[in-house]
Amino acid sequence: MEDFEPEFDDIPELGGFYKIRNKVKPGDIWSFKGHEFFSRLIRIFTSRNHVAGSVSGPQGSRRLFWIEAAEGEVNPRLIACRIMEYHGEVFYHKLKPELDKYRDTINRNLWLLIGRKYDIKGLLKNIWVLPKVDAAYLYCSETLQFVTLNGGNVRINGRIKYIAPAIPEEVQKGLRMVGLQQSLMEQVWQNKTMRPGEYCMLPIFMSEVKVK
Repeated sequence: MEDFEPEFDDIPELGGFYKIRNKVKPGDIWSFKGHEFFSRLIRIFTSRNHVAGSVSGPQGSRRLFWIEAAEGEVNPRLIACRIMEYHGEVFYHKLKPELDKYRDTINRNLWLLIGRKYDIKGLLKNIWVLPKVDAAYLYCSETLQFVTLNGGNVRINGRIKYIAPAIPEEVQKGLRMVGLQQSLMEQVWQNKTMRPGEYCMLPIFMSEVKVK
């Protein structure tokens, strides 16, 4: 099999990633259980401390990228590098097959948010209350929720643009839900932000796969 990231050959931290690499598409997401202090602090309130969304890479590139709100803003990053460097556990969540036709829209919407500043106030507020989704500033799960499920107004190049949710609400309401998923989707429909651990539990994803 052709190597896509040849400089990372034979690195144990990437063994799990290479097992699922050929299945990854835009619209899939990744969740994280970090071992560092701030990551563990977030996980007092939610099962995962961070999420990121897979996107297409530069034209002609066969490498895989995700977009994440981290380190001050929303940006794309090379998946193999981030997994290799990450101090903690990483999980892969594949978008359900019946939602495949929305992948391109999720991908396009995520790229529109590049450079959006990180929502540290919203992240801290989320400890006590669930604020409304607002694209003026974004944290990790809020970014994915905005483009995929809620949509809304966002300022791009000085103009206000409405971004519709990639997955229409009527499709969301037709999904099979088990356990907590119904109450989590009710939270989405009330336009309330989700914590990372709750976002990756939504009924739009298949069962998680641990890759690190």
